[in-house]
Amino acid sequence: MKTIHRALGALVGLGLAAALLAGAQARMKGRATDSAGNPLDDVTITVTTKAISTFKVILKTDKRGIYATIVGDATLTYHLKFEKEGYAPFEGDVKVDVGSTDKGLDAKMTKLSELQAAAEAAAPPSPDRLAAGAYNEGVDLLNSGKSEAAEKKFLEALKNSPDLPSAWRALAIIAFDKKDWAKTLEYGQKAT
Repeated sequence: MKTIHRALGALVGLGLAAALLAGAQARMKGRATDSAGNPLDDVTITVTTKAISTFKVILKTDKRGIYATIVGDATLTYHLKFEKEGYAPFEGDVKVDVGSTDKGLDAKMTKLSELQAAAEAAAPPSPDRLAAGAYNEGVDLLNSGKSEAAEKKFLEALKNSPDLPSAWRALAIIAFDKKDWAKTLEYGQKAT
């Protein structure tokens, strides 16, 4: 008889535990879009939680950019990582309300090319880049017969990159055309 009471007690305990866990469930649902708000399909979403080290769910978005899953314990905070080739990863944490059917984390993902363009626009140009730009302008001016303007551009290039032999060589040619032998010799030596 004691065995039957223990078995019934265990079943009641398991039933209560199952009911409590079932009551803590929720549906996690969200959307992945690009920076313009367009839906992104085939985004991989990895769902983890610090509370359970072995918990890991991998999802994909549909053509509308939507993902959905059921979480067994909505009392936990979940970490979501969104990944798609050509886009910067997006990560965030979400806590879903118990019994919720549509709460989740929405991801606005940015193309890597957009991030690179923004970084380049924000960064000041390097001295070598400035030197190359001035040198190329000088070459164009020299080829069109504007040697004085070209000379200024070559000197500007050398301010940014003093070890630019092609600019020194171009200045030596301009000095030679002016018959300025001292400058021709000076620039020629710096070119070599």
